[in-house]
Amino acid sequence: MERSCYQYILDFDPISDPESLHLDDFSDKTKEQFSENSLFFIRILGLTDEIESVLNDDFDDQLSKFKSIQKAVNEITLAELEVQAFTSALRCEEDQYEQMAWNLETMSNDKQSNKTVSGIILDASANIAGAAIILFWAQGNTTRQLIGIGASLTQIYLNVRGRSITYNTEISHKINVLEEFSKDQEWCESIPDKIWAYVNYVKREVPNKNIRDQLLDAWTDTVIEQNKDLFFSEGGTYNSTQLRARAAMLEQLASLTEGMLQDLLVLRKELQTIL
Repeated sequence: MERSCYQYILDFDPISDPESLHLDDFSDKTKEQFSENSLFFIRILGLTDEIESVLNDDFDDQLSKFKSIQKAVNEITLAELEVQAFTSALRCEEDQYEQMAWNLETMSNDKQSNKTVSGIILDASANIAGAAIILFWAQGNTTRQLIGIGASLTQIYLNVRGRSITYNTEISHKINVLEEFSKDQEWCESIPDKIWAYVNYVKREVPNKNIRDQLLDAWTDTVIEQNKDLFFSEGGTYNSTQLRARAAMLEQLASLTEGMLQDLLVLRKELQTIL
């Protein structure tokens, strides 16, 4: 799973540091031209000097200006591709968990069907035998009731046993993006710099809450909260319900991370207005 889904992260080498998240003092002209989120991305993409130079027309020739603009466009494009690569890795792992959950449920359902059929057959056999014994011994005594109760209890036992079968599987996830995401840390070396900055420092919709806070709130008081020691570890024993819960967590994280593409689109449009 790690090799097939997270090769991108395994080969990832952070190029930023925590200090890169602190915004520079932009000129008034730049602040007027770009939104707050765009200023944030200009900073973490390392485009502060280029944008300021373009706005102030600090060039001796058009070629130098074009190179600065092209660098900005390239950095935005690379950031977009980075988001797509990261979210595709999350959804790759998500799909594998969904498949494993489906397999466990299929095994359980097949076993349950076999147990239920066995219960029906035994119940019928017991009732036939009970009728023969009743006819042989007597009429109107308690034997009829006792045998009927015994056969019914046998069927109930087998059917309940069939329904309670649960299959588990051992999962190892030493690369655990969910675990890193759950930690209250300033910086994470296993998640791409720009994405980590986005989920931790860009606030969307809910006042005073970043994307990470919103997602952690969504996981409170759910099956996720009850299995944190499993989900935020290097692995363990999962049943189908837990596999589907982990898959849902990965889908939520991927979906919220993709919101970064909207902000990068806004930056592209705002950059277009100064060309």
